[in-house]
Amino acid sequence: MASCNAFSVEFSGSAQQFFENISRLVKKQRGSITGDATGGKFTVSAPFVGSFHVEFTISGQTSTMHVKDIPFHIPCGMLESAMRKRIGKFKI
Repeated sequence: MASCNAFSVEFSGSAQQFFENISRLVKKQRGSITGDATGGKFTVSAPFVGSFHVEFTISGQTSTMHVKDIPFHIPCGMLESAMRKRIGKFKI
């Protein structure tokens, strides 16, 4: 398993709303999440990708995400792009 470089995502609305949106997204993917409006971690399994873990912090209107335990055959850039696309759909 590999780790990816951390990346930041800016969002509108409150940190609590952001955390609630992340929680819904993770649970929709049958993943698990722990944390609160300051940060946490989640695990998601995806078809053809396998499972991966993300640790994140929330400060102001920016979340810093660090993907860990990603299968070696999955490029970090591809996973980051997919996460940004899904997070970008949040309507706050």
